[in-house]
Amino acid sequence: MVGRSQWLRFISQVCCLTLLGLGDRSVAQVTPDTTLPSGERSQVSAGPLFQIDGGAIRDRNLFHSFAQFSLRQGETTFFNNAATITNIISRVTGGQPSQLDGLIQTSGSANLFFINPSGILFGPNAALNVGGSFLATTASAIQFGNEGLYSATNPTAPSLLTVNPSALLFNQLANQSIVSQAKLQVPSGQSLALVGGNVLLNQAALLAQGGRVELGGLFGQGVVALNGNGSSLRLSYQDLQQPLADLSLTGAEVNVRTGGSIGVNAQNLRLASGSKLQGGVATGEGIPGSKAGDIDLKVSGAIVFTDGSLIDHATLGNADSGNVNVTAGSILLKDGSQINASSFGRGNSGTVTLRSQGAVIVDGEASGGRPGGIFSQINANAVGNSGGINIFAESVTVTNGALLSASTLGIGNSGSINIQAQREVRFSGVGSVNRSASGSVNQSASGAFSRVQSGAVGNSSGITIVARSLLMENGAQLDASTFGQGNAGLIDLRVLDAVTLKGDPSSTLDDPGGIYSYIGERAIGNSSGISITARSFLAKGGAAVVASTFNQGNGGDVRLQIAEAVTLDAQVFNSSNERFSSSGIFSSIGPKAQGDSGQISLNAASLTVTNGAAIATSALGNGKMAGVNINVAGAVSFDGVGLDGFPSGIFSRVGRGAIKDESGGNAITVTARSVSLTNGAQFQTSTLGQQPAGSISINAINDVRIVGKDAATGQSSGLFSATTINSSGNGGNVNVGARSLYLQDNAVISAQSEGTGNAGTIALSLHERLQAIDSQILTTSAQAAGGNIAIAARIIELRGNSDLTTSVLSGTGSGGNITLGAQAIVALADSDILAASRDGSGGDITLNTPAFFGFRYQPEADSSNIAALDGNDRVDVNASGRLRAGNVVVPRVTLQPSRVSLPTEVVDTSQLIAQSCMARSLRQGSFIVTGAGGLPSLPDDLVTTPFATEEITLATSAQANRETGNRDDGEHSKTALGAAGASIVEADGLYELENGAIVLGRSCNRF
Repeated sequence: MVGRSQWLRFISQVCCLTLLGLGDRSVAQVTPDTTLPSGERSQVSAGPLFQIDGGAIRDRNLFHSFAQFSLRQGETTFFNNAATITNIISRVTGGQPSQLDGLIQTSGSANLFFINPSGILFGPNAALNVGGSFLATTASAIQFGNEGLYSATNPTAPSLLTVNPSALLFNQLANQSIVSQAKLQVPSGQSLALVGGNVLLNQAALLAQGGRVELGGLFGQGVVALNGNGSSLRLSYQDLQQPLADLSLTGAEVNVRTGGSIGVNAQNLRLASGSKLQGGVATGEGIPGSKAGDIDLKVSGAIVFTDGSLIDHATLGNADSGNVNVTAGSILLKDGSQINASSFGRGNSGTVTLRSQGAVIVDGEASGGRPGGIFSQINANAVGNSGGINIFAESVTVTNGALLSASTLGIGNSGSINIQAQREVRFSGVGSVNRSASGSVNQSASGAFSRVQSGAVGNSSGITIVARSLLMENGAQLDASTFGQGNAGLIDLRVLDAVTLKGDPSSTLDDPGGIYSYIGERAIGNSSGISITARSFLAKGGAAVVASTFNQGNGGDVRLQIAEAVTLDAQVFNSSNERFSSSGIFSSIGPKAQGDSGQISLNAASLTVTNGAAIATSALGNGKMAGVNINVAGAVSFDGVGLDGFPSGIFSRVGRGAIKDESGGNAITVTARSVSLTNGAQFQTSTLGQQPAGSISINAINDVRIVGKDAATGQSSGLFSATTINSSGNGGNVNVGARSLYLQDNAVISAQSEGTGNAGTIALSLHERLQAIDSQILTTSAQAAGGNIAIAARIIELRGNSDLTTSVLSGTGSGGNITLGAQAIVALADSDILAASRDGSGGDITLNTPAFFGFRYQPEADSSNIAALDGNDRVDVNASGRLRAGNVVVPRVTLQPSRVSLPTEVVDTSQLIAQSCMARSLRQGSFIVTGAGGLPSLPDDLVTTPFATEEITLATSAQANRETGNRDDGEHSKTALGAAGASIVEADGLYELENGAIVLGRSCNRF
């Protein structure tokens, strides 16, 4: 990029030319030189009408040469050319700039090329009346293919220059500027070109209706190619290394409507004070199926639009708008400046493509409240498709109410918005657009929009962002929703580093900011969903990701693929609409909607949800609901509640109008290394209608911890599956698989039914332990069958007031069964295990464990007052029911802390010693007894063996000899151990006989 020195030089040249233009204009200066052959020299009559005759004719080219060429106000130069002339080429060789404040006129349809290397100034009264195209340049010469050149710095007679001009040649001298304050116009379909040096348009206008305007120049030596015929001149800057000049428009207009094109090549381009580059198609103009020309800006340095300046390339007629292509080192649109290629008529809007080696910045709104931005819309009453917006840059920033919009408000598809940035993409803030008489302010959010607006018919083409990072803050939005008839578009974010959403609760917008692809309340269509891939993801301050449906159509899936952390934080209160907004991820079917909700799937290294943020799906209308699938390599943590008491959590809610679906698609599934819910955080599934509530499944490699309640609201942390009053769907199941599960301080795992459906089942599968401290695991049914509770763990601990409860509050439904499997079950304080039914049958309670310890354990209780069992400072195991009590199966081995009375009967100790060894018969079956059925009399007594005994018989002499080490010589073989003289062998343990008696004895060796 050429630096500040070039721009300062540009300003100094402009000032110099302006002063010259304001100087002495008493003498007109249209003076021919003598560089042309005698008889071919230009002939000029006296003014104020300077008629120019003569000149050198080469085929269809007419050459003039002047020492000076200037006009004052009210003066006219008339090139009196023959009708056969195609091109008039005029050069100024005297070394003075041309000051043109009068009329330049030609005869017929000839094109006029005007060359003055010393500079050109068009005053405010300058005008053109030419039949063809007009090109003014400060180049040193014009090339004519291979035939030669026509030079103003080395003037010679033209040779056989019979072809059209092919190039502008600039020498090594500093090229002078072109300054215009005039309104210059060429006939419709013709070209108008100003090629410096620097070019400055100050309160000027260049008009080429349906034609082409070319602006640009070189700052040093180089070649600018001329392409096309005379009516359509196109400049080509082929050598990318040659230094370009600057272009500046201040309060100026370049207009090629209808159907024309604009080309700009410059080092730096500045548009200020409402300057405008206008193309497209005018009202009532154009042929259906035809297309306006493009606007092409090629700038190696900076493009700066300020003060509401714009590129307006819209179609108001019957043809398609052309495209806008911008290439620059950097691009800045501020103060409400715009690039607009929209459709207001019956034609497609153009594609806007920005390519920047540096930053693209779109900021603010104009003084009248018009938002700045880039637009390729189909507006109200228009018919056509949007061409969309493409931005390729190092970074992209859209702030303070500025927009990127490719929406449709008419009939036709909205365009895609495609942003690719090497670094950050940032959307920030809102703008004040309208202020009513009452003083209220309507705001528009900064963002990217590819929407189908209310009343429109068409599909959204979605939004794609590829960047290193994405930041959306202070109410900014990405929106590919539909409010009319058509599908909402896919929002696809592919970010190498962080995606950050920060809401703005102070704005007057309905939503504090976020990413949206939903079906509006009067819309018909399906949402294509939202896909986010990034290293990390943060949503806070009420910012949300939403893919919902509120009318006819399916909500979209929300998919997050995050390499590291996902963080959802905070619920906020919006004072403008008096509504709380939660940060989170949402996919829902609204109350009046007809359609299915999309699934929420999240893959990450960690997930943290706090302060009322949520992940939620719901089906309140007529449709099926998909669930929530969370897959996290590390920790999942939910904590706290929001400002309105809404808990942080995951929610799946089925409304009354939802379609019955037994597939279980509305489940909540969480797979992680560890899971924690604290301070009132909850996972909830519920149904208000006929569809079953979704299941809750947690699969953790390590521990699951559910702890505490919210201090302000009293809401417990927990897992909840429920059906409401008047619902008929069954409750969902709650499944937890983990190393250990810890419940503490009023934590709850619940599967309840208040309707006619059955309560769900709670199943806990734990490698190590379940520890519950002052917490509850319960299934409750108001009218139907109670749900079961099944827990498998190595150790089950119930401490404080921790209850396992299945209950039926009314009706003849059976209480749910409770099945516990563990190596040891410990119940302390007031922890109870209850499977009761008030009017039906109690559920079965089965404790599959070799050791059960219950504090003041009470295996039976009065079934008429189950409520009294809670708070009685003992452990109760109860399965009562009015119709039938359930079965209670507890192990024979129980360890009770109660004291028992010693027996008063005298014990015959001879009956406690076996008279033979304890042999296991190979010929008989065995009955295995696990446990002794009681405690030893004294603490240091031998422990009863856990192995079963077989038939007790007198040992043979051979067995006795083996036991005592004697030789079996036949004589001793006839002596039984029980006979007199038999050896006495020391007992090695306590053994239980088949009749239950406990004896001292010694095992026999097997044969």
